[in-house]
Formats: sequence, structure tokens, C-alpha cells
Amino acid sequence: MLPLPNGRSMGTALRLELPYVGTSLIVAAVLLVGVFICFTAYLSQNDEKYRRFGHWLLKAALLVQAAGIALYAGQIKSLTGLPTLLREQISRDPAQLSVLGKWLLESEGFPAEQIAQLPAEQFQSVGSEFFLQNSQTFFLSLKANPVEF
Repeated sequence: MLPLPNGRSMGTALRLELPYVGTSLIVAAVLLVGVFICFTAYLSQNDEKYRRFGHWLLKAALLVQAAGIALYAGQIKSLTGLPTLLREQISRDPAQLSVLGKWLLESEGFPAEQIAQLPAEQFQSVGSEFFLQNSQTFFLSLKANPVEF
């Protein structure tokens, strides 16, 4: 997020990868697929072992998902060195600066037709300049858009 002069803040188009959060949520999803398979097998074969194993997998999925959410919240609250982490991430994926540049132009009210005619290098340039000027003021917050979680 970026602080505004009026004391409020706004989200930006930059995304920071939080270690282990995505992995834990993927593991939870895989466990839930296992739950589906076990309960389907239980219903089709009427075998109690599938029902018991399905319940075990469901509990494990809920625990892993809760751990992923706790990791997310904990890292948002305690992560330090945000500008350095963002620079490292952008060096691995410079396309983020293009996304940021396009987002900036859209948020400043440029017409979509005008934005569509700009070359990708222009987005990169706008995003890079904005990032260099504001990277020290970025911060993480749990008040960001919950859909982005």
C-alpha cells in the first residue's frame, strides 16, 4: 500500500510474494481433492475406511489452510525490508513494472483507447519511475483488498 497526503492509503498494482503462503494453500487444496475422492469412494462403495480417511483429510486440510492464513497475517504484520524485497522480486519479474505503469495511467483517468495505443515500454517507464520515487513509502497492511488474498 502507499500512504496518501490526507493520511489515508491506497493499494497499488504491485504484488509481493509471501513465502510459504501459496504453498500451504495449494497443499490444502490438494487435501480437499483427496476429501472429494474419499467421500465419493465411500458413497459408491459404502466402505467406512474411505469415510474415516476422508474426515482425516478434511481436518488436515482445515489445519493447513488455517496455517496458511496465519502465515499470511503474520508476515504482513512482521515483514521488514519491504523496498528491498520488492526490488528483488521486480528484478526477477520486471513485467510487474509494466502492470504498475498501466495501473497508474488508468488510475489517473487516461482513456482506455489512449492507454491501448501506448507501447509496453511506456508502461515500464512510468512504473519504474513511480517505483523509484515511492518505494521507500510502501507498506503492507491487512486492510488491503481481501479478494487479493
